[in-house]
Amino acid sequence: MNDADFRAPKKQHREPGAIHRTLRRVVGGVRNFLADTQERARRSYWSYRDRHYVRNWPQVIGRSISGVLIFVLAMAFVAWMAWGIVELLSPAPRNPGPFEKGCTGHPLACSGLASGLTTLFLFALTALLFLVAAYWPVKRKYLKTVRNNPHGVVPTAGRIFGEVVGRDALCHTILKEVTAKENPRPQLIMGGAGAGKTAVLLKLAEKLAKERYIPVPIRLREKQARETKDRENLDFEALGEQRFYEIIRTRSRIMPFTVDPKKLWQKLRNNGRIVVLADGLEELLISDGIGSGRDILIRDAVQRANEQNLPLVIASRPHDPIRGINASLIDLEPLNEEEALDYLRSSQDHSTEDEQRLKYVVRVARVVESPLYLQLMKELCDQGLTKHLRYRDADTDLDTRSHEILTNQRLHLLKTWVTAVSDGMLHRHVQISTDVRRKVIDQISLLACIGLQRDSVVVEFRYLFEGRPETHEPLEDCTKVKDKLKKLQSASGIGRELATTLGAKLGLVEPYGDGLRFPHSIMQAYLGSRMMHIALSPEYIRDAMWKRVEGEEHLDVGNEFLLALSMYAYSHGTSFSAAGEMLDREKEDLLLKLEPWYKRLNFDEGFDTFEKAMRGADPSKVLEVFIHAFEIDSEMGGARFAGIAERLVGWIKNKQGEEKIVTDQWTIGQAKLRLARSLATTLHNLEDSRALYKGMPQRNQKAEVLEEGLRKGYEALNAIAGTDRSHGIRLAAVQEFADSGTKGISTLRNLDERREEEKDSPGEWEEVARSWLLPMLFGSASVWHKQYTGDNSQHSHNLEWVNEEFERVLHGAMGGASPEGEGGCLVKQVALAQGFKYAANRRRQHRHNTPECESYLISRANSLLRRTDFWFTQLTLIQALCLWHMPDADSEHPEPERLTYSQARSKVNAWLDTAGTEARSPLAVTNGRRVHHPFVTAGADMAVLALEHHAPERFLWIDEFGVVSRVGSESRHLDRMNTIDHLWVPPSAGWSLLDPRARKLVADVLLLLNLADRGDPPSSKDFETRLKQTGGTDLPSCLRGDRGWLDPCRPGSTEKLTLGRENCASGCPVQLCPYPPKSDNIHQSEMSEAFCRKQRELVAKHRFLNFRQTMWWQGASLPNMRSFWESMEDRAQGRRPRSQ
Repeated sequence: MNDADFRAPKKQHREPGAIHRTLRRVVGGVRNFLADTQERARRSYWSYRDRHYVRNWPQVIGRSISGVLIFVLAMAFVAWMAWGIVELLSPAPRNPGPFEKGCTGHPLACSGLASGLTTLFLFALTALLFLVAAYWPVKRKYLKTVRNNPHGVVPTAGRIFGEVVGRDALCHTILKEVTAKENPRPQLIMGGAGAGKTAVLLKLAEKLAKERYIPVPIRLREKQARETKDRENLDFEALGEQRFYEIIRTRSRIMPFTVDPKKLWQKLRNNGRIVVLADGLEELLISDGIGSGRDILIRDAVQRANEQNLPLVIASRPHDPIRGINASLIDLEPLNEEEALDYLRSSQDHSTEDEQRLKYVVRVARVVESPLYLQLMKELCDQGLTKHLRYRDADTDLDTRSHEILTNQRLHLLKTWVTAVSDGMLHRHVQISTDVRRKVIDQISLLACIGLQRDSVVVEFRYLFEGRPETHEPLEDCTKVKDKLKKLQSASGIGRELATTLGAKLGLVEPYGDGLRFPHSIMQAYLGSRMMHIALSPEYIRDAMWKRVEGEEHLDVGNEFLLALSMYAYSHGTSFSAAGEMLDREKEDLLLKLEPWYKRLNFDEGFDTFEKAMRGADPSKVLEVFIHAFEIDSEMGGARFAGIAERLVGWIKNKQGEEKIVTDQWTIGQAKLRLARSLATTLHNLEDSRALYKGMPQRNQKAEVLEEGLRKGYEALNAIAGTDRSHGIRLAAVQEFADSGTKGISTLRNLDERREEEKDSPGEWEEVARSWLLPMLFGSASVWHKQYTGDNSQHSHNLEWVNEEFERVLHGAMGGASPEGEGGCLVKQVALAQGFKYAANRRRQHRHNTPECESYLISRANSLLRRTDFWFTQLTLIQALCLWHMPDADSEHPEPERLTYSQARSKVNAWLDTAGTEARSPLAVTNGRRVHHPFVTAGADMAVLALEHHAPERFLWIDEFGVVSRVGSESRHLDRMNTIDHLWVPPSAGWSLLDPRARKLVADVLLLLNLADRGDPPSSKDFETRLKQTGGTDLPSCLRGDRGWLDPCRPGSTEKLTLGRENCASGCPVQLCPYPPKSDNIHQSEMSEAFCRKQRELVAKHRFLNFRQTMWWQGASLPNMRSFWESMEDRAQGRRPRSQ
């Protein structure tokens, strides 16, 4: 069958009569109405129960029947015994009954039957007594204990923890995964220091208890090598069983009498009610130096949990054993800012100033990135201490991305909380005087310096005298710390052990053997920074940052040590008096303290020397060094900023991050994201300093140094955006660069001029990044031009350059006047459309948005929509136009105007009617209507629903690759969502917020994009060819019919399947099957296991009154769709398909 034969039926199908079209519209309208009604019901009270309560009804019914049967048999036995006793005690004879008459002639049969019934009845009675007297009371009291006091059951929850907010969607997803009826898969929660891993386990324990599951929290850091002599002893089920025994034995209210706990455990395990919550995987088996065998032990233990069908949730920082582990990996995402603000509002009644102060701190301190800051703010709010927090009038045009504001606000928040503890304003129930509190905090701060040096939250007192436990080398730099400790102890009479006990009562530390442990590494870093001026020395820096391996030193520094250095620099660094003069004495003292740090890193030497110092280092550690080097230098005046930026550009060009494969890509990716954000905010800090220096004639030379640092810094940020292979990292760098303002635009202008002189061309990814950047950069340029008019012509030149660059990119994206178009123009076209959507996501109140900017961008987006015939460009532009036309509140209209369905439909139809009208290959017209790609039509329907319901986060998405990789977090009050960051769809949005129809659409869109994107750079002709193959108005056969052609679990390599066509249906217009095989290619977007399982549930069996099991463009049957998403789930898990 040729292509013409295959498409002939489709052409006939597209020419329906008037009656057919009318019926199709009516049916479609009824279907949408029923789907909307069901969606509203899903978000009602019953929807809440369905979302937060998980019931495995076959197990519930089976257990109920078993319980009733046992009860009936036991009662029958009791009645039988009672009848026998009555007969024996009755003096009057009676006539024999029918059972006795039958037994007269068959005594043996009756004896055997009576014996069997007696055994059965005794078993039932014993089981009933076990259930009534042991199982049910223990289970009920255990669950009550977890509900009422989860902090007392979860051993890793520190005293700072309060209520856990913003994790409902994530916990619900984990709960569904870990309590699945078939093959519950271990869930591994990954997050950095202070990301809130323990908080998620705490919230999960509460939800499990509400669901009548038994959460068994274990602290893995306590399970060391001496307890696991071989691999068989490292068993999560055995650890959970031991912890379960400890809980029920140490709490007398749970165990009312002596009973065998093994029977309780076995009964709960057989019923599937046990869920083990393991915290601290990164600290498991590290004390006794197992070495490389530790990774194997951990992977084998997780695999054994899989084989035992043990419901298991693990929390861990990213480290080597996680790579290749047989568990579902879940990245811990930032909280929703509105949810955090609602949590703080609940403390007490706030004045208008307090409300503005809370908004200010939540926004600029980014407390959602670490729940620790949120809990500190909560405690300050509860005690009415928010007035001590720094605050600026919200009506002023504040650059909330300023690094001076961000870091100082976090540092001031920590300082305010510790000061409140030391002054007795917090933890007032602890009867300790103010003087004693301060001396205890000073001692703990000194011990924190020892822990930072060893990169450990555990500090054993013997380390002060014996040195490192693994090498027993003395710590030469401990002399000053020991002397200071002795002085504090002799002056206060408080020894180390007593200081540890008192510090535990204050919520700062917890006892740990012959030492102490810091529950929060961020708090450890702050406390260590308080005494860093005592501990800092060349030897201290050497031991903290370099480890000697086989006679050579390699960089191996902890993030907390670097964070403590940054905090120390910010608390003792440069500052300005009211007259604008620098306080040089503090800066000189700080420079002397930190000079050994710079010398060890060779920042002042050439790149070859620096590269030699970093050789063999973990790339994530190198990136962390760059992050804190920028932060420290920006606070100390920026003298070395240009040199550090040059080292970063050289390191990026040499691709140091891709040469080392020991560390997982997730850790490197997270470090790159932090680097992009940190670099952007430190550049804002330098701009503020340069502006201040320009007003001082005696500081012109210093201003020139800062000018050079700014130029090099923005070039480094542009290098990240234009060279990194990860989509998410490049996008984050572009969004940070978009807020750079006039200096960033000037840097790009100078860079382009230099390239013209050197006849150089941008890299393969840089043109894509530039297309993303320009629509957002136009808003920044227009705002600066509007604010600084008159004699200052630099802003006018910048705006003119942005306009010219905009036209150049738009001209290149459309391929110029050539009928066949220029090479790579379709990739640029798609990137420019995505840039429009990123800019459209800014609401009216965004500081880089103006009415003039919106009008200009809307006109350019409409122009591109008319000139393009590519489906993805049209879909993206319709979503962007929908966001721009979304009614928004302002000073005149506090409540945004709501559009009716007909108004929303007329707006979207107007965009559809103009789509592709000026394209080189105009769309076909059938019966007066243009035929659009199915995804464009479906996307337009989602845009109508977004406008009608005024809920863009439910029906639209900003980044296809990002939305399917995170669960997301929403606010309880959807009408107040996104009012802090002034974005329509906030960064915290994920697939859980999407309407099921939108979720199905984004899944199929990403499937089609991944068929074209097989790891090639955007300049590749093969990539351009595959993109064009997906064009037109037809879906491939695998998406509108049998999905078995995709074969997502097919083994192979990306190189062998560059053009596809190896597994395509005959006559398919796209010819790109099979689906690209899973690989370590970091810019290939993979759907998460939880997302695939949710997609399978949407087409699951027995979903009564579900009107959207399959969408109208999906011609596959329900069994075929279920089989496909099962295969995608197996692909995400890295296992063989279930059908094999």
